Amino acid sequence: MCFLQKGQGRVDEFAFVLLAGIVLILVLMIAWGSLAQGPVEISPTQKTLTIARGDSKDFVLTLNGSAINVTLVPKGEIANWISFDRNNVDVTGLVDVEVFVTVPSYVEQGLHEGKIDVVFGSNKRTLELKVEVSSETIRDVTKNIRLGDFSVSYSVGSETIGERKSFEVSKGYFSDYPATIVAVMTKEKFDITTGGEIIILIDETNDAGNLIVQFNGQEVYNQRAPAGEVRIPIDRSLIQRSNNVVLRADTPGFRFWMNTIYKIKSASFSIDFQGIVSKDISFQLKPEEIEGFKFGKLSFAIRRYNPAAINPMTIKINDETLLDDIPTIASFSKTFGIEIPLKAGENTISFSVQKEAFYELNNVVLTIVRKV
Repeated sequence: MCFLQKGQGRVDEFAFVLLAGIVLILVLMIAWGSLAQGPVEISPTQKTLTIARGDSKDFVLTLNGSAINVTLVPKGEIANWISFDRNNVDVTGLVDVEVFVTVPSYVEQGLHEGKIDVVFGSNKRTLELKVEVSSETIRDVTKNIRLGDFSVSYSVGSETIGERKSFEVSKGYFSDYPATIVAVMTKEKFDITTGGEIIILIDETNDAGNLIVQFNGQEVYNQRAPAGEVRIPIDRSLIQRSNNVVLRADTPGFRFWMNTIYKIKSASFSIDFQGIVSKDISFQLKPEEIEGFKFGKLSFAIRRYNPAAINPMTIKINDETLLDDIPTIASFSKTFGIEIPLKAGENTISFSVQKEAFYELNNVVLTIVRKV
């Protein structure tokens, strides 16, 4: 009987280990499968090339997203003309694949059509590809306009930008010991500031004289202050990017032998803010870049954002909307055509958000592609 119990224990232990192994395999399979089916966007989604018979041309297909074993499959009558510098790639963020199109010397001139299916898991994206076989290959010229790094946001709330704790201010007829708080903010935050407030927590006072508070050189409070909280509203017109709050005691009046003393637990200056921090950038295009325009592409990386407020971003070129949606987190890329009105001379691209959000954009590049 004891032998059976020991044997049974070994069987139960083995079954437990086997079950744990099966569960682990299932978890890995689900995680692997989810990654393989992750969303991937492509750019461009349509393309037309003009290539002479017996010649070749290449272009870049950008994959944007997160997935493993992404496969590029050429299809249609031009499938055999298409090759890639790499295939079956793992995608994390932006990945560029160079596409080569070689036209056989025996084909007829005219329009030939095909496509490239970008397959990930059970999903796919498709690039519609047309090749105009001609007597001469038309090369594309690419112009990259680097727009820099910047942030866009819509913010509402309050923020403490200067604070000091556990100090004392005093004044007598022969001594004066004030205290200063420096409060500095960014230009972006200053631009949307609507007002401010000084908050003082008084631990003790000998009640000999007034407490005086100056904000940027202007007196905003002067009265006898009891122990407890003092709140002083500050008008927007007084606030600067760099601010000084000075706390001092007044003289003790006829009690010349005393010092007025205020023991301060904490004193702070906070701002209220509400508004949009947007970005408008001008760029120049030449007449030949407009006449031969084929397509454009805007790309950037999102370095930081507020995960609690992921809301749409609006991007406009010459007041025509290019994006009014939540951008792809980490890396973004979008191709556009003649639906976005470009013009010779000065053009403007703008970035903004209309709901509470914060996006820090890095390496923002506008690419203009034209025919020679």
